[in-house]
Amino acid sequence: MTPLRPAVVGEDFTVASTGGEMVVRGAGSGRPVLLVHSINAAASAAEMAPLHAWAAERFQVFTPDLPGFGRSERRRQRYTPRLYVDSVRSIAAAIGERTG
Repeated sequence: MTPLRPAVVGEDFTVASTGGEMVVRGAGSGRPVLLVHSINAAASAAEMAPLHAWAAERFQVFTPDLPGFGRSERRRQRYTPRLYVDSVRSIAAAIGERTG
C-alpha cells in the first residue's frame, strides 16, 4: 500500500495514545495552536489545510490525523468519543512538552 502524502506543510512527529500512533504535523513559530479535523468518513488533516497554512504564518500550528484517519494508525478497535478525547489530550500534552 502506498502511504498517504502529508496533507499540510511542516514537520511530522508521532504521538502515542490508547487509539494508536498518531501523526501530527507542526509548522510555524510563536504561540501554539492545535487544529483538529472532524469525525466523518473522509476526515483527515487535509480538512485543515487552508487554516493550517494561514496559522503557520502567525503561530506554531499543530494539525494531527486522529486515530483511524489520514496517516495515523488504524487499529481494529472501537472508536468511541472517549478514545478521541483521550487522543486529543495526548496530543495537547505532547505539544506542551515540545513548546514548554
